[in-house]
Amino acid sequence: MSTRSDDSKTLEFAIPPFVIYIDNAAAHVVELIRHKGFGIDIYTASVWVEWNCYKSPPFLIWFHTRDEFIAKLRVEIAKMKAIIYSGKDHIYQKVC
Repeated sequence: MSTRSDDSKTLEFAIPPFVIYIDNAAAHVVELIRHKGFGIDIYTASVWVEWNCYKSPPFLIWFHTRDEFIAKLRVEIAKMKAIIYSGKDHIYQKVC
């Protein structure tokens, strides 16, 4: 299943695995877990990102809302791009 960040309502009903395209990168959501506690729902997503022929290792994102999830994904993608542009790309796998 694929969803675009500008169509955030579909994310609410998506069942992993699925891909979200943000800032020319593909964020692959492999697992999504909902934690209930103290009257608040907290979600944990297991994600890996693919951009410009580089693939990140899987990482976790904790969030409360779709908007927070998208914002945190944008931060992770920006960090990935900065690391690759700086030449320290050894932590990423070259896929093409």
